[in-house]
Amino acid sequence: PMFMDKNTRTTIWATELSSYLRQSFRIPDVHATDKPRRRLFVSRRSAIYRRLLNEDEILEALGHYGFESIDPANHTIEEQISLSSESEIILGPAGSGMSMAYFAPQSTEIVELRGGKPTVHTVRDHVKACGQNYHCVFGVTVGPKDRENLNNFWMPVEKVVRKVEQIAKSTSSTRTILSSAEHQL
Repeated sequence: PMFMDKNTRTTIWATELSSYLRQSFRIPDVHATDKPRRRLFVSRRSAIYRRLLNEDEILEALGHYGFESIDPANHTIEEQISLSSESEIILGPAGSGMSMAYFAPQSTEIVELRGGKPTVHTVRDHVKACGQNYHCVFGVTVGPKDRENLNNFWMPVEKVVRKVEQIAKSTSSTRTILSSAEHQL
């Protein structure tokens, strides 16, 4: 079910497999109009590698923009798919939890937080194949250079907030994201 994209040299699911899974799980291509859209922060707090060391600080800043924290390990596959299908933004550290993004509607904004420079771009290539918008914010890894893609990392809060504001300005949900932040401040 996997193939290597000749341009990026990244191994990703075949488009037909993604389409089949999305149809089988009844994932809509567009956001439902009868439900509020969610903004998810995917936590790696319980992970062994690539943990975001200042996660609480990031969450506090994102709370002003209506983000809710979830740990995929605490949810069934069905619950993860349901959460994803209602999301307008999914943001979190690079790792397997970000695969929830594959089940979000097209045009969902996906923001991957990374410590080191990636050697592969699996999430980026998958979400682009699903018609979603990919963004990446880089922080600072803590640990040996030879394990940079596995190291825990620290993320400057202002960089994450700036990316959320940038997304807000470029999407139709600008008013809701910014008014949510203004209301809570």
